[in-house]
Amino acid sequence: MSVLSDIVSRNSKRIIKNQQQPQFPLKYDPAYGPYFPITSIEESHKRNFINLLLTSPGEWPMSPEIGVGLKHYLFEHPNSEKLQSLAPVIHDQLRLHLPQVVLNDLLFDYKDEDIDNNKVKILMSYTVLGSVGITTIFESAFDSVKIEDIQNTRFQGIDLLNRREALVSDIDML
Repeated sequence: MSVLSDIVSRNSKRIIKNQQQPQFPLKYDPAYGPYFPITSIEESHKRNFINLLLTSPGEWPMSPEIGVGLKHYLFEHPNSEKLQSLAPVIHDQLRLHLPQVVLNDLLFDYKDEDIDNNKVKILMSYTVLGSVGITTIFESAFDSVKIEDIQNTRFQGIDLLNRREALVSDIDML
């Protein structure tokens, strides 16, 4: 029995990676235990960024300054000052709470029927740890927010000095 347990122990060390945080929605994983984890540090920072965007300021009582409150921008007119101030708010929140993420681009995609139905589509291009470029669509309607990644780019070694400029955005193609 000890040989079998030794083999299982060695294989499990190879299979099990370092856990960063639980993946939501929570589900049981036989290898990791009660929660299926996020094992990539880049994916962990990406989830932290999404949580920062969805958290409303004042939602955390001991840290009321944390959060962008993306859902509060739902009923804003496309040319409103509040909507135009979203990028500086995100930059400030990232600088203070999540410096591993850099916002590269922020675009609003509006159609006339979306305005009438109180929908907003926000396209964000951002870099995590200077090595992974991500473009995400946040589509908000009424009280729900749909989040979808449309592009992930991992930078090559040659881009070490100029990573941020190496990110090619597909937002213009949409």
